[in-house]
Amino acid sequence: MFYSLNAYIDETESQCIVFDMKYMLDFGFFKKSQILFNFFRIIITDIFRYSQLTFQVPYMIFRKGVMQWKLFQILAMILFFNMPIIANQYCLRRQVKIKSIIRGNYKNVLHIQNGALISSKSSNKFYGGNNGICLKDAAYITSIYQWCQQGYSIVLVFLQKYELNTLKIWFWDGDNRIYRIKIYTQLESQETQIYDGFTKSVFTISFPDQVVSGVRILNVAGNTYNTHLHLIKIEASYKL
Repeated sequence: MFYSLNAYIDETESQCIVFDMKYMLDFGFFKKSQILFNFFRIIITDIFRYSQLTFQVPYMIFRKGVMQWKLFQILAMILFFNMPIIANQYCLRRQVKIKSIIRGNYKNVLHIQNGALISSKSSNKFYGGNNGICLKDAAYITSIYQWCQQGYSIVLVFLQKYELNTLKIWFWDGDNRIYRIKIYTQLESQETQIYDGFTKSVFTISFPDQVVSGVRILNVAGNTYNTHLHLIKIEASYKL
């Protein structure tokens, strides 16, 4: 039976990650060097299959010569001493992949194709019908947009929770009007205010990294022409 070696690697954001030697062999952590991969497979298989982890010299290996067995021992020791490095590289790659997923692969997650929803649809208006939603791709058609009255909000909900730090909002800018707004990030039933002030046209805000499930834009006092908040498009992402 092939021996399965479990090494517990301490990471910054978790107690431990189990690294299994058989996964290293079966899924090709040595694929970049096929010779090294086959070489270590032979060594590990011989040592663990015949010595049964007691490190007693089996007859089959002993008769090949003491020098050959010593070479096996040295190579096995080199492998074991380097296991933490190999395991750490695996865990780092895994951590990078997981972070990319929870950060939306560093792309815009506020898009209808990504499952984002407008939970405030009953109190919002859509100039241009469904084409007026702020989750659309056609951002350069300024004649269609989403809007709400003073005191109301435009609330957007993600398909899942993401770790984000950037919002980019395009307000209707057919003239030089300025909007008075507040912006909140949402996580389940809690809100965090990330902006309170005036804005116009294309507006980008960066905020501390945080896990969010939605965004709310409050129309505090309309704009310099009327009491409406007009939104053409909004994007949410994680920027490195």
